[in-house]
Amino acid sequence: MLRLKAFSIILHIAGWLLFLMLPLLFMHSGQEICWYGILYSLPFLCFCLCYISIFYINFCYFIPDYFIRKKYTVYFLCIALLFAGVFYLRPFDRLMNSRIIISASKCAEYHPGIIKEISFTGQATNFTGRAEADFAPLSSELICISNFIDLQKLRLGKMVTLNYSIEGEPADYQICPLLLMTFIENVFKYGLSNHIPALIVISIRIQKGSIIFHSQNTIFDSKRHTERTGIGIANTRKRLEHLYPGTHTLAIDQSERLFTVDLVLRY
Repeated sequence: MLRLKAFSIILHIAGWLLFLMLPLLFMHSGQEICWYGILYSLPFLCFCLCYISIFYINFCYFIPDYFIRKKYTVYFLCIALLFAGVFYLRPFDRLMNSRIIISASKCAEYHPGIIKEISFTGQATNFTGRAEADFAPLSSELICISNFIDLQKLRLGKMVTLNYSIEGEPADYQICPLLLMTFIENVFKYGLSNHIPALIVISIRIQKGSIIFHSQNTIFDSKRHTERTGIGIANTRKRLEHLYPGTHTLAIDQSERLFTVDLVLRY
């Protein structure tokens, strides 16, 4: 009898461990993930408690009280209420979102100065606020760009190859806020695919008296580059003409399969 109970307990524990590890398979898409942070996060604990509670409430109460006694209407009504609660709480969605937030926090470890300035949900607002000034330190702008790219890496599947590099010393340079971000946003907006191999190249070089930006991404038939309103390519051209008159060179080339941007700012 004791052996049977022990076997039953071990079977339940093994079954739950296998089931509760399944969401982690959905999270793994080729990027480095902070597993320790996810396993000890509140969303994962809520996910575990939610489905464990549903199982044992059904197993210990609903089945013996209603199903076995052939009160099928009451039984299925109770089951429907349980799953309505699951649909309302959305533990799986909360868990998947926590993967992004935890990974974003992990990325922030590499840029301590930006922790208070950027978050996954609030970064657009912070970037827009920075854009109110004509110029900002290039070093701060590069930190924002690096954090933005780190967050975008969470979207990249195995079919996407990203080459991102920064060369040179930015300490003595100023730049118009969000100027480069316009092109970088477009790279990730139009250059991703889950089914076709895609290449994304982003390069920023600081040379004596100049900043050289280069980006290139694959073009897909289902995604076309369009000039957006607001912070878009057309608006960026105007900002360049206003803030860098005669001291910039912008070349945008759209071939059959590649979209390339080359920008040189001279100081």
